[in-house]
Amino acid sequence: MNFNNTKSSGFSLIELLVVVAILGVISTVGLMSYNGYTKAAKKKAVINIMQQVTLAQAEWYSETGSYWNQTSACTPDASTSSDLEKNFMNEANLITKELGFWVCVEGSTADYKVKAKSTTPGNKCAPTLTRSGKLDTSTC
Repeated sequence: MNFNNTKSSGFSLIELLVVVAILGVISTVGLMSYNGYTKAAKKKAVINIMQQVTLAQAEWYSETGSYWNQTSACTPDASTSSDLEKNFMNEANLITKELGFWVCVEGSTADYKVKAKSTTPGNKCAPTLTRSGKLDTSTC
């Protein structure tokens, strides 16, 4: 009997390591792309909410003759966001920690600015939207 003519039907260790390395590179690129996508989506979502606030301000002004504001200089946090939802969004729970931003309205009865601030540590993104509709995202 001759046992020297048998062939291995499996993969070598080198082949498996190459495949694992390729999958690692592909998953890293995919994860980085996904993180960028979610960050951009959250930024767009908060800008949409800020635009909703300006529409609500126009309605508020037409009913009362003045603009609604929280203070002359506000810092967006959970409390200001909740107050904003209560007054303009029928207490809808849109501005949450999962959104990644807090929102507030500062100004006077004659003018206002909608401000947002990222809740993510180290993220300095703080878009602002003026009454005239000028959006400033230079910090993002």
